[in-house]
Parts: sequence; structure tokens; C-alpha cells
Amino acid sequence: MLQSLRAAATQLRGLGARVVAVSRDDVEALRAFHAHEGFDFPLLSDREGRLGATYGVLAGDCCRRAAFVLDPQGVVRHADTNVRLSRYGPDLVERFQALRR
Repeated sequence: MLQSLRAAATQLRGLGARVVAVSRDDVEALRAFHAHEGFDFPLLSDREGRLGATYGVLAGDCCRRAAFVLDPQGVVRHADTNVRLSRYGPDLVERFQALRR
């Protein structure tokens, strides 16, 4: 999923989007994963699951894969809680372009 997002991150930033990924993993694990994979966007830790609960994707000890597009005021303009892993990045680019029209 994040590899697909990595491929689309530059294009999303070119459209004015800020790309951020969130995981239930701890900060140290995310730091190592970020360095190993070479992502150019931040990976944030939601160890306690508060963000996952707020966005309705908390599932026991983990979170379902999901993508959210927020406007500059923080309003959710798109929520995808049925992410297609192979199309994750391109789907977000298409959605973001549609919201800008």
C-alpha cells in the first residue's frame, strides 16, 4: 500500500496535497521502516489507536487500511475504507483531481 502511495506522492504534492501515513506501529519501528523504504512523506504513530477510532477504522489491535482526503480546513472530503492495494496511489490522485474541479 505505501509503495503505491510512494509512487503517487510526488504527483499528489504537485496537486497541492500533503501526504501523511498513519500506523499503529510505534515510533521506533516506523522510523526504521521509513529509513529502510526511503519514503519521502512522514509516517506517524497512532499507537493508542485514537486517530483510528476517530476515523472509524480501528479494528481490535489494528486499523483497517483506509485513505482520507481532507481539505485545508481539515474537513474530510473523501474517505475510502475499501482500499485496493494495487491502485491505492493512482486512486488518490484521481480523487484529489476530481475534488479540485
